[in-house]
Amino acid sequence: WAFTARQFAFSSNANPDRPVDIAVDTWDLDLKAAHDDIYSPASPGDVVVITIKSGVLVTASSTSLYAITNPNTWAAGVIVKLVIESGAIVAGLGGDGGRGGYAYTVWSEASEYTIVYYGDGEDGEKGGSALHAQYPLSIENNGSIFVGGGGGGGSGGLITFSAAAWRSLSGSGGGGAWPLGSGGLWGKIDSTGTISADYANAYTDDMYVGNSGQDASLSTFGTGGASRDISGSIIGAGGTGGDYDTWSGGSGGNSWSGAFQVYNGNPGNGGDTGDYAINGNSYITWVATGTRYGAIV
Repeated sequence: WAFTARQFAFSSNANPDRPVDIAVDTWDLDLKAAHDDIYSPASPGDVVVITIKSGVLVTASSTSLYAITNPNTWAAGVIVKLVIESGAIVAGLGGDGGRGGYAYTVWSEASEYTIVYYGDGEDGEKGGSALHAQYPLSIENNGSIFVGGGGGGGSGGLITFSAAAWRSLSGSGGGGAWPLGSGGLWGKIDSTGTISADYANAYTDDMYVGNSGQDASLSTFGTGGASRDISGSIIGAGGTGGDYDTWSGGSGGNSWSGAFQVYNGNPGNGGDTGDYAINGNSYITWVATGTRYGAIV
């Protein structure tokens, strides 16, 4: 008798994993949209594994948006897993710094007197939130999940009058908050806000512009615009942008010397940090919690 042996391989995995790698810095990450860009719509039993690679930042394009959203539009029964590798960061966007207070004078031909315009520094912007879960998922967080920091407040505008002339100093802008918040602009020294350099108007009134706050980077928050001292008339610096665990108000009240008529605005407040590190925690199974900063609800 002769026998021929044959081997047959059978797979019990009817629903192989669907991996999605996030390997570059990404804004407004929708987990389902990231999957659907690669695969056909997921069916019940499909396992979707989204991995944020080491060194990648996932944040939002606006403080009103979440860095990551897991929407409720998956088909029932789809299994969603999120892996955040060591060194990866999920963070709400940092708030922008407030603009410095405006300060300028205008001569009224009709009334034959100088009209003064001055204002408070603007408040820094509130930071954004990190992750919103609206559908069940598991998270293995080996990296970090943070709220965005609040922007620094701008310093107020200052106008003084002495025997010499009117002098106007606009406020300095607040620094942008981590991550990627924009620094606030110098305050306006004319009605249009287009002039960005010191000048004297036709009536020899001096206008001095404050300094802009720095933008935040991927690694640090921005500092506020520097103070200015013009012969004893001083505007304070803008507030430093916040980190994920801090916020900063506009610094330094305005001061002056040798003037007998003074108008000054107040510094702006620093923005708060974002509302949530995690919103929708009841949908989440934590395989590893990693580093998290901010409210978890």
